[in-house]
Amino acid sequence: MGLTLTLEDPFAAGGGAVPSLVLERRGAVIGRAPTVDWSLPDPEKVISSRHCEIDFRGNAYLLVDTSTNGTTINGARFADPQVLRTGDVIGIGRYRVAVTINSPTGGDVGTAAAPAAASGWGGWDSHVGPDPVGVDPASWDRPAPVAEISGRGALSARWAPPPAPPSAPAPSASGADWGNWSEPVAPTAPASGWSSAPAPPTPPAAADIWGDLAASNTVDWARGGFGTAPSPSPVAAPAPVVGAPPPRGTPDAPPRAGSDAASGALSTLLAQAAGVDRQMLPDDAALARTAGALLRRLVAGLVVMLEARTRAKAQMGATRTALQFDGNNPLKFARTPEQAVTQLLCPPERGFMTAERAVEDAFVDLQAHQVATLKAMQGALKSTLDRFSPAAIRGRAETRGLLSRILPGARDAALWQAYEREFSGVAKGSDEAFMDVFAAEFRKAYDEAARR
Repeated sequence: MGLTLTLEDPFAAGGGAVPSLVLERRGAVIGRAPTVDWSLPDPEKVISSRHCEIDFRGNAYLLVDTSTNGTTINGARFADPQVLRTGDVIGIGRYRVAVTINSPTGGDVGTAAAPAAASGWGGWDSHVGPDPVGVDPASWDRPAPVAEISGRGALSARWAPPPAPPSAPAPSASGADWGNWSEPVAPTAPASGWSSAPAPPTPPAAADIWGDLAASNTVDWARGGFGTAPSPSPVAAPAPVVGAPPPRGTPDAPPRAGSDAASGALSTLLAQAAGVDRQMLPDDAALARTAGALLRRLVAGLVVMLEARTRAKAQMGATRTALQFDGNNPLKFARTPEQAVTQLLCPPERGFMTAERAVEDAFVDLQAHQVATLKAMQGALKSTLDRFSPAAIRGRAETRGLLSRILPGARDAALWQAYEREFSGVAKGSDEAFMDVFAAEFRKAYDEAARR
């Protein structure tokens, strides 16, 4: 059973919208945000970021209004979920969306074709006539299974694993098999994660959105060589034992005064550049080995942390760092830590920063990433709390015309019911809704940092 939503005029709000959305026994989120399942551009911002939702329940598609300015069906506004039928026209801002319900095919799992009149079968309950659209009204207020929570927003759709195909075969449609339908059978798995059919005994766990976000920020320390013991320093082989020492008159190897002087000069320069006293440091060979190993670890740490920052920015939809004509940081474009060390120690290539500036720029970017994450958490939490403020709930109830039809004495009860509906909708998609706001605040914080 499929649903096709088609824009009557894709250019109603300036163009740029995908002309249609096709669903097959699942739901979707529609709104202005680019991260929802069907994004409808709206420069005037009449359409909410998450304007409305399509729910697949009880073998029917329902339209749920979650907007601030309202949604209409055939020109009329509504408060409760509405069953969609072929020929309906949904109003979302300036857009008009035509609804088409496609007939189910005989091979669809969980969809039973209507039996022939000759079979004598009166439906699932022979005493009660079946609902013409197959909707179970009692299921409207039933909380969605845990597995349905993931998969509403585009972000969660990208992170969530693909739904497992149902393992139970479809029931036979032959009349000979119908006599056994009165016997108890194991519940079949729902056709998709969006349907509200009885959940299997072991429902799949919901996608861990925040776990996926944390994974994108995980630093690959092993790539930088962290957690492994450093390579042992080469030790000179002991001199072979001889029977007697060589005569004093035997000349040794020629002295390397020039080499020792150069080594001492290098260690002195290293100490001066580091701002430490040369006399407090070990001998030249040990100093060179320690300084080289330390440099590699520091550079490798910066490289893998910048890589984690890039992954998190991509997941949040922030602008990625691109190669420019000048001012490029070699730490952000090096493929390996060893390549980064080589680029920092050698003279800078054309278009790249000097070593000192590259390291400073890397630390500044890592600090900006941390600040952006904190600001995103603050903004997302504030947006969630503002949605549940008494003024916001009262305003949405008045916008939908709920309070005008209720006696003054019953308004408090009506507002409480409005709060319960609001909380129920947020609870079902709390991870996705919070993540959408989090991503928007994250990008905003990065843009502010880039303008400084």
